[in-house]
Amino acid sequence: MLKKHIPKCLILTIALSFLSFHFLKSEQADSYITCVYISPKEQVIDSLNESFIVNVSICNVLDLYGYEFKLFYNSSILNGSQVIEGPFLNSTGNNPFFWVVAFNDHYNSTHGIVWVDSCLTGDVLGVNGNGTLITIKFKSLAVGSSQLSLNDVKLVDSRKNSIPCQNIDGSVTIIPELTLPFITLALCLLLYILQKGYRHHKANRIKEDSFTEIRQINDATLLYGDGS
Repeated sequence: MLKKHIPKCLILTIALSFLSFHFLKSEQADSYITCVYISPKEQVIDSLNESFIVNVSICNVLDLYGYEFKLFYNSSILNGSQVIEGPFLNSTGNNPFFWVVAFNDHYNSTHGIVWVDSCLTGDVLGVNGNGTLITIKFKSLAVGSSQLSLNDVKLVDSRKNSIPCQNIDGSVTIIPELTLPFITLALCLLLYILQKGYRHHKANRIKEDSFTEIRQINDATLLYGDGS
């Protein structure tokens, strides 16, 4: 009887071991997904005409030899002023090829574009790990929010094979700080509206009182006559 149960126990043990290995491998694979992302992901700028930077970074990559991507932004909210090559591919000591294919605020009627292409040169291995691909300088133009959308992201390894990756977009919100002159102006405007409303209410009240007084006189006249 014991002999019949041993194969079943062995099969069950092997099955559980296989499932545990499968789930562990899946979790490890998920934690090593290559990501190209905007950093910081969300940014708030508290004044107009203020310069600030946005990074496009990469994480969990193996053997990165080259990359290309496009970033779109709302050109009525932001003005792009400069694109700077990041240090990630430079970390090998091999001077990479770096090309800003397009960079302007007038890609179409609503958006600007940052389009870059970069790769190592020669028969060398790619770069591993995490780092900054490019840094973009922007200036805030108007109150509002702009998405920073990554599109057409392409990564290749040293054997020219494509590297799968996940894109993570970001955003910038322009909300000017309430300065003292602005607060003073707002309070003056509020006071003016309140005074105007009070005067209008007072005028209506005087009209109502006058109308009531006239009606009372008319009622008394009808009741007692005009005294003649």
